[in-house]
This record gives sequence, C-alpha cells and structure tokens, in this order.
Amino acid sequence: TALVLLKDLLSDRQRILGSDHPDTLRTRMNIAAWTGESSEAAMALEMLETLLPELQRVLGPDHSDTLTARHNIATWTSRCGNVGIALALFEALLSDRERKLGHDHPETLATRNNIAASTGESGDAAKALALFKAQLPDQQRLLGLDHPDTLSTCHNIAAWTGISGDKGTALALFEVLLPDRQRVLGPNHPDTL
Repeated sequence: TALVLLKDLLSDRQRILGSDHPDTLRTRMNIAAWTGESSEAAMALEMLETLLPELQRVLGPDHSDTLTARHNIATWTSRCGNVGIALALFEALLSDRERKLGHDHPETLATRNNIAASTGESGDAAKALALFKAQLPDQQRLLGLDHPDTLSTCHNIAAWTGISGDKGTALALFEVLLPDRQRVLGPNHPDTL
C-alpha cells in the first residue's frame, strides 16, 4: 500500500514541483526503499543507482539525501548477495559521513555498524567482532544503554563471539542481554525472541 501511495505522490510531485525538486527526488528514494522491502532487491538497487547521479547533480555530493542514497545502494547491494562490493561502498561512504556529519552522528554510526556486519558476512569474524566492540562505547555514550541500536550491537558482539569460536562467552553475553531486551522491547518483540 505504501508503494502505491508513493507512486501516486510521485506523479503529483513531478507535475507540481518538477523532476528535480528535492521532495520529488526524496519520493523516488522512498519508492526504491519500499520496492526493496517488497522483495524486489535488484529493482530497488537499480532505481537507486539511477537516482544517485541526479541527487549528486541537484543536491550535491555531500547532501544528506545523497549520502543516504549511497548508504541504501550499499545496503541493497549486500541484500543482492554482493557483500564484498557492499563493504567497499560502506567503507567509501564512512569517510564522507564522518567529514560531513561527524564521527558521532547516528548515520555515521549506522554506516560503521554496516561495515562491521559486512566484514563478518565477508568471512572475517574476528575483525567484525573487533569493529562491533569498538562501536559499542560510542553508542552507549551517544544513544544510551537501552537504545535499540546499542542493544543490537550487544547482540552482534555476542553472535560474532560465538562465530569466532568462543561459544561459552557468547552464551554468557546473550544471557546478560536477554533481560535488557525484555525490559526495553518487551518479551514478544522479534529481537527479544
């Protein structure tokens, strides 16, 4: 339903605001996102790759929407099974996000998170674990101990600890995390389960 509504909105925005208006471009980005969420990852990636040069031309390479499109391209690249390429895209994006938004910005933290995840998915469990451990203090300081992203990083640390071969420590970390997730998210939340 969201996708249908966005497509209707896009038609109106193009007619009233024009194809290059930031709101029109943002609507196209949202259409790509919901296309991917509708199990069309390759189509979402293609839409974003077509949109990126237009965002760069109209808004500039450092605009937050342009950086978000680059982040989304890396995400959908990974979801299409090209984790190594996605990792390179996330790493290239990180320096731009740090320069433009700062080391502590939530979107910079999200890129760091995706670099850690992609590193692990590329087969380097030890490095992924180190990257998640390095990110955790920043998330705790900036977002708080109970923020869902902080709790997700704790989950990833536990998971990559186990994948790295230390299953006993992984189990202990999950046992410590469970009450926090139950308290913050509730007992039936998918992340708790």
